[in-house]
Order: sequence, then structure tokens, then C-alpha cells
Amino acid sequence: MTLLSSPCDRGPLLAEEAGSEVTNYMPIPIVGHLGDEVVPKGIETCLREAARNPRIKHIVFRIKSRAGNFQAAESIRSIVQKYDDRFQYHALVEEAIGPAVCLVVCCDTIHMTEGSSVGGQDAQSGSRISNALAVSVGSVARKKKRDFTLVRAMLMPEAQAHVWEDKAGKIHIDPLPPQGASPDKMILQVGGAALLTLPRDDAVKIGFARAGVEKAEGLGPALGLSGWRAVMSHWAAGVMNRLRSQKKKEAEQEKERLKKLEANTERRNGLRQYIEQKQKEAVQNDPGRFLYKYQDPDDTIAQPEMTPASRRHWRERTKECIAVWEHVRDAALQLEAFEREAVQLGGKRLMSKLVLKTICERATDEIQRLEEQRTRCEP
Repeated sequence: MTLLSSPCDRGPLLAEEAGSEVTNYMPIPIVGHLGDEVVPKGIETCLREAARNPRIKHIVFRIKSRAGNFQAAESIRSIVQKYDDRFQYHALVEEAIGPAVCLVVCCDTIHMTEGSSVGGQDAQSGSRISNALAVSVGSVARKKKRDFTLVRAMLMPEAQAHVWEDKAGKIHIDPLPPQGASPDKMILQVGGAALLTLPRDDAVKIGFARAGVEKAEGLGPALGLSGWRAVMSHWAAGVMNRLRSQKKKEAEQEKERLKKLEANTERRNGLRQYIEQKQKEAVQNDPGRFLYKYQDPDDTIAQPEMTPASRRHWRERTKECIAVWEHVRDAALQLEAFEREAVQLGGKRLMSKLVLKTICERATDEIQRLEEQRTRCEP
């Protein structure tokens, strides 16, 4: 089904808009963490729909993103590259720190607003870029005529970058430090465990980005494009916001699932330990394991009988042992219910159904044996 924009976005073409002077673009907001708040599916939906509209030739990514995950960055890079021959991509950066760099360097033009920055972040667990993605992004960066030394320094902690200005005012960028360059001519140098982050003024000075545009509306004139007109802007923002809300809801549901699974696992571990403890207790306190006094133990003709006190002890111990085995059986049945719940929550069983069934059957057999022997008067 083809998704349509609201009437305010896709009104009837004016006569002058139908001419070659009109340049239509779709603005797509990239706001928040990549993967958690910026969902690759949203970008794919927007680009797929824009590709169906022959009037749209340009895509403007308004980027305000800090951190996220590189798996999402790889998905976004792949989606953007799929339509690379169809659109001119423009990055309008308010902030692009971390994985968002992968999208920035895939754009045909990079524009940075006042106070903006672009680059890496401190390498954290799970936030490092893979070598495969770094190579892929580097390939795209070269195609877009980006300096790969800078791109690598933004993405890979081990990469180095040195930027300096020679006596003629020419900017040089190299992984290796310059020979004989005056310290006051060094613009930046990064290496070791640090990642490169460029504020707007430095990015503009070394030719990585352009300045002078604060809003998407001003991007066209800055590029020398007349008739610069946004198309489907509200629709695209709605797609991104809706999927962000959906992702947030799914994350909350996943958090609740994990919380339930954690509580379930705690209960199962407790029941398993309880069953083991009670089985040992039942065996150790079986009435047959104790010594009893008998009447006329020297009479070889009459069947020896327990003394009244011994019979009372026998019955008491039998009753207690039956209760313990009943606890074992009840706990095994409870544990089986929790095991089924754990599987429904996406967890794994701690004890198999066969083992729990065997425990229940043993408990039933022991209870039956003890019931039959409750009133015995002889060993």
C-alpha cells in the first residue's frame, strides 16, 4: 500500500513549481540514539516512499544524535546506499557524535549549524565499530570525496590524524605527524585511545563541512538551487516519531519481560533448592531409620511388638515424613508451572519435565508406603 502525505505537504503543484526551477526535497529528522530512538525502518520507509515521487531529488537529514549502536548505523548506511543513485543526500548537523558519523559521511554535502560538533565518542563496551563497517563507511566516504584519515579518526580509537597549515595557507591532513611543521600551524592532532571530534569552526576550516545554514529551508540557496521546497515533511517526521514511540514501547515491554523472567528464575532456583533439601530431609527422617524399644525382646515365640512409647514415636515420625514428601510433591508441581512460564517468557528450563514428573511419582509412592506402615506395631 502506498503511503500518502498530508494535504499540507503535497498540495497541487503551482504552475511555476512544475517547471525546471523547482527543487523538491524531503527532510528526515534523525533525533536521538541510533537504534533506540532513530529506527532504521523509519529511514527505509521514508526513502522508499520518496523514491516513488519523481519530484523529490534531494534528502536532507537533520541530525541531532549522540551515541547509539553501530548495528543500527550499519543498517542505515545500507539503506541510504540503496538509493544513492536516486537522491542527493545532505547532512544538516546539530550534533553527530558516535555512530551518527556513519550517516554524516555518507552524505553528498555536510552542513553544520552554529555550536554543532561531529565525531567520535569515548569507546565504551558495545559501542566500538567493527572493522567490516569501518571499511564499508570508508569506501563510501572516499566516493563522497571525504578525507578518510579524518573519518577513521572519528570511528576507530587506534587511528591517528594530524591536520596542519603550511606557510602558503594550504591545509594538510595525514595519519603521520608533519616533519618540521611549526607547532602554531597545527590545527589538530589525535591518536591513541582518543577519537576525533570536530567543532563546527574546525570542521569548516579544514574543509570537512560547510557553515552558514541553520535550517533546511536555507540549504537550497546555499547550494545554488532555486525553488527549494520541502515535500512530505510532516509525513516523514510522523513516520520517524511513530516508529520511535513503537521502539520505546517495545523496549519497555522487553524490560518488563526480563524483569518477570528474573523473578521467575529466582523462584525456580528457590524451589529447586527447596526440593533437594526436602528430599534429603525426608530420607534422613524416615521412621525406619531409627531404633525402637520392644516388649519381651527375649521371647522367641511371640512376635515382638514396640512399646507404647515406641509406637507413638513411629506414628509421629511417619506423619512428619509424609508431610515432608507432600511438600516435595507440591513444590515439584509449582516448579513445573514456573518452568512453563519461563519458556513462555523466552527463558530456558532449569529442570526437565521428566525429572519433575519422576520426583512427583517418587513422592507419591513414598507417601503411599508410609500411609500403609503408619499403624504398624512391629519392625
